[in-house]
Amino acid sequence: MVKKTISLIISLFLILLEFNVNAFATEFSVSAKSAVLINANTLEVLYSKAEHEKRGIASTTKILTSLIALEYGEPQREVTATKEAVTVEGTSIGLKAGDKITLISLVYGMLLESGNDAANVTAFAISGNITEFAKVMNTYAKKIGMTNSNFTNPSGLTNKNHYSTAFDMALLTSVAIKN
Repeated sequence: MVKKTISLIISLFLILLEFNVNAFATEFSVSAKSAVLINANTLEVLYSKAEHEKRGIASTTKILTSLIALEYGEPQREVTATKEAVTVEGTSIGLKAGDKITLISLVYGMLLESGNDAANVTAFAISGNITEFAKVMNTYAKKIGMTNSNFTNPSGLTNKNHYSTAFDMALLTSVAIKN
């Protein structure tokens, strides 16, 4: 009898919780021009606002660059930073030409410090140059379902041909969460 009572109380609680969550979701809004909230496992859209509009994506680009570094490279592989790779505008982890660093450290530098130099060194290590790496990025993006995105560089520096959508970035993030 006690188990049935506890089960009934838990069931009522869950029903009320579901009701409250649904009531909240209808009132939810964000100030961003584009947004989407998805279930990372099922890709069910829970909230959306202009989720397919193309926009600049800045440093969130480094999520894709990091995934490629981990999938196509050996995380413990040591690479040497070149002058061409570390000469970049924006944020940096302070790499200098000749520095030796592992791919996993570059990933940390991209994701924790938003290091554009780390993104470039990664691109050179994986593909030899930024143009070839951008091709890898676009192929990978299409493979995971990012159909409204185009990448021109590994760090997210502004370029009219470097863009994505909130929905595509949610797909990318769902892949990253599983990695």
